[in-house]
Amino acid sequence: MPTGAWRWAALGFVLLACLNIFDYDDLHEANTVKNAFISVFSLIGAAIFLTSGQMSWLHGLPIAIGTLFGGYGAVRYIRTLPEPILRYGILLWAAVLTSYYFLQSP
Repeated sequence: MPTGAWRWAALGFVLLACLNIFDYDDLHEANTVKNAFISVFSLIGAAIFLTSGQMSWLHGLPIAIGTLFGGYGAVRYIRTLPEPILRYGILLWAAVLTSYYFLQSP
């Protein structure tokens, strides 16, 4: 992973926690709002790279297409999961990421 990429690994978890604090008790609704926020952040980042001339289309375009279709498919699947299973899945994934980045740290 590029230097500094670890900072973005938990963005979804932090946003879900913040949305829960602000009364988004339905996890599916909070996840939808989280995805909207991350989409806006990603579009802003893409606009910055596009206007700076530092965009590598060879690498960026396949990632953008995969993210678009993968995100759409994941949302359709996640909406079918019961909320308790989704909560435990999020907790498990957070533990995996935390452990991975802890072990990678110098």
